[in-house]
Amino acid sequence: MSTAAVAVAIARLHLGRAARTRVRVDNFTPARGRSGVQRLQRARTRSPESPLHRVDSAAIWRATEHSTQTVCSHLGFVICWCKTTVDHCSSGVLFFARTVGVVTTAVHQADLVCEGGGVKGIGLVGAVHALAEAGYSFPRVAGSSAGAVVAALVAALQQAKEPVTRLPEIAQRVDYRKLTDPSLLGRVPLIGGVLSLLTSNGLYQGAYLEDLLTDTLAEFGVHTFGDLRTGEEPLSYAYSLVVTASDLSRKRLVRIPWDLPLYDIDPDTFPVAKAVRASAAIPFLFRPVQVSGATWVDGGLLSDFPVGLFDRTDTVEPRWPTFGVRLTARPGTPPATHHVRGPLALGIAAIDTLFTNQDAAYVDSPCTVRRTVFVPTESISAVDFDITDAQRLTLYNSGVRAAQQFLSTWDFADYLTACRTLPV
Repeated sequence: MSTAAVAVAIARLHLGRAARTRVRVDNFTPARGRSGVQRLQRARTRSPESPLHRVDSAAIWRATEHSTQTVCSHLGFVICWCKTTVDHCSSGVLFFARTVGVVTTAVHQADLVCEGGGVKGIGLVGAVHALAEAGYSFPRVAGSSAGAVVAALVAALQQAKEPVTRLPEIAQRVDYRKLTDPSLLGRVPLIGGVLSLLTSNGLYQGAYLEDLLTDTLAEFGVHTFGDLRTGEEPLSYAYSLVVTASDLSRKRLVRIPWDLPLYDIDPDTFPVAKAVRASAAIPFLFRPVQVSGATWVDGGLLSDFPVGLFDRTDTVEPRWPTFGVRLTARPGTPPATHHVRGPLALGIAAIDTLFTNQDAAYVDSPCTVRRTVFVPTESISAVDFDITDAQRLTLYNSGVRAAQQFLSTWDFADYLTACRTLPV
C-alpha cells in the first residue's frame, strides 16, 4: 500500500468560519527531507487561471501511512488528516495537492470596501477580479460613489451564485458618456448648464446610472436590499451590501441600508439602484436624491473610503479580514501634477481634492495601509466621461497588478499581530 496520497496540513486558523472545499489528493507525491518528513515550506498555490499567491501563514506538510479520514480541529489550529479528500476545512488554509497536474486552492473570505473615484472605478473592477481569481469571496461588500457601483454588482453576482470573475463583463456595459444626461433645460444652448444648476442643483440627471443598475441587478434577482439579506443578526451582518451617501439636510453620513430606519424606511423595501445613485451623485454635477424630505449626495463628500465600516468594536477576533481598494498610489508616492485651467476645471479639481483627502488621516495609518490595495490612477480624472478604450484598459490592468502585488505579501496573522490593539 502506497504511503503517498496522504498529507498533513497544520496552519494557523485565521478565518473562524469554515468554508466548504474539496481537494483531491489521489496523486499526491510528498517531497521528503532527510528525516522522511517533508520540509517546512511556505505554501504557495494558484487556481488554474491565476498567478501565484502566498497563503496566509506557513503550512507544514508530512507524509504518513496511518491517516484514512478527515479530522478538523478548531482549537487555535486547523489539523486536517486525509487520504483521498480534504473537506470542510477552514477558508484560511490552502491545500497544495497534485491532482493530475492541477494545483487547487480553497476559498478565502474577506469583507470588501471600495473607494469612490468616478470613472477611475474601472481600476476597482480589475482589483476585485484579481482577488476573486485568487479564490476570495466577499461575505459583505461596501463602497462609496463608484465603489458603491462595483460593490452592488459584486453583491448581486454572489447572491445569484455567479462567479465574481464575471464582474469585468458586467462593468463593460457602462457607457460613461451617457452619464452626462442633461435635463430638458440643460439642453438649452449656452445657458442650459446654468439653468440645470439653478432648477435641479445639478448639471446632469443621473437617471442613466439608476436605470442601468436597475436592469442589470434585476438579471441576478436583486431589486431591493431585502434581496441581499444574509440571514444573520445584528443589522451590521444582516445585509451583504452597504453603500454610503451624504445627507446634506442632517449633515451626516448615511449607511444604506443600516440607517434607513432613521428615515422611517423599511430597509428591505429600498431599491439598491436608488441607493447607489445617491452614493454617486457628485455635488453640482448630478442631481441630489430626495429621500423622506432629506437631500442625499455622493458619499465621498463625507467619507470616500469607509474601510472601517465592518470593523469590530469589541474584543472578539474577526472571522476574516476586511480588504480595502483605493484608487490612488501608496502613501509616500509623489502625486501627479495636473494643470487647472478655467473655472470649470477649477470647480472639478476642487471637488476631486475634497473627495480624495476626506479620509486622509485615517486611511494613511499603517494598519489601514496593510489591508489596502492601492491602484495608481493619478493620470486620469474622476470625471473624464470621455475616457478612451485604451484608458479603460490601463485602469483595469492597473487594478489587476495592484491586487496581485497586495496578495503576494498579505498575511492575516501578521496583520492581527501588528494591529491587535486597534479595531480590526
